Amino acid sequence: MFKRTFIAALILISNVSLSYASEPYLLLNKQIKKTNISDSYLRKIFLGRQKLSENGIIISPCYLADDEIKKVLYKITDKTHSSFRRYWNMRLFSGQGRRVKEIKNKRRLYQYMSDKAGAICLSYYDEDLPSNIVAIPLKQPPMDKDG
Repeated sequence: MFKRTFIAALILISNVSLSYASEPYLLLNKQIKKTNISDSYLRKIFLGRQKLSENGIIISPCYLADDEIKKVLYKITDKTHSSFRRYWNMRLFSGQGRRVKEIKNKRRLYQYMSDKAGAICLSYYDEDLPSNIVAIPLKQPPMDKDG
């Protein structure tokens, strides 16, 4: 009986944790004072058109290297994978900014966000989020029928 109860509790806890992990979040360094971010402002950030926050901090956009997060990034920017790369290659060639940083794991993402005062990143929610990072639920853009 104890074994069944313990297993049921583990399943329940893992389902709650997975529901948080499956939702995309916008993570902000606390030095960026803005918490109400519109879709158009977010698009400008990830296309390199919005370079400064409202309080004058240089914005450093990044995202977690994850297929679902990339899908959200492409929806936000209204670009496909190839058009996003092509867009940034043209901007870099013409000297108009720095590419959005792709970060391989959460530990490195948190380190980057702690080092950069203007870090704004796409990732998943984590209960172990450092205290200098704010997580804002990101409403999921509607996905196309083909994914």
